[in-house]
Amino acid sequence: MKRPHNTRSFRTLQRRIAHNKTFLKDYEEKTLVVEKIRVVEKTRIVERDRVLKKPIEMPHFQQRHSHQLRRAVLDSLGGKCVACGYDADWRALQIDHILGGGGRDRKKYKDVKAYYEHIIEDDTGYQLLCANCNWIKKYENHEDASGLWYHYDGEKIEEWPKGPEDITGVH
Repeated sequence: MKRPHNTRSFRTLQRRIAHNKTFLKDYEEKTLVVEKIRVVEKTRIVERDRVLKKPIEMPHFQQRHSHQLRRAVLDSLGGKCVACGYDADWRALQIDHILGGGGRDRKKYKDVKAYYEHIIEDDTGYQLLCANCNWIKKYENHEDASGLWYHYDGEKIEEWPKGPEDITGVH
């Protein structure tokens, strides 16, 4: 007697079941490996975020040296605000570029130390302002954060001012 076309032999079914078991076993092993990798990656990411969020602590001697260098720069520029005479706290004093363009100027130097040393050697074009006077100057002279200068009507000036008379218009 012939079997119907859609039925399979018992042996074929056993082979399929064995194959499926092997497939499931391999699948479970691969899933476990992938899950372990995910756990390791999550742990690595959490550790990285924890490390990145931790404030960078500068060694005390480096911080002291940096403060000493900044104080030397402030002293070379007069040690007080040229606009209002403020000198109560050196941390509120800022180095101002008289003609603007401080962002561009700072990018010329590899680090703060080289920048400060340049200012100590040649302080022309720099002045000392307290934080308030510096912001007032930026506002009144229409200095943008990018260092660009603007006319009152909002158009950009193509050339940088050559000197104080170019800023004020007084010769």
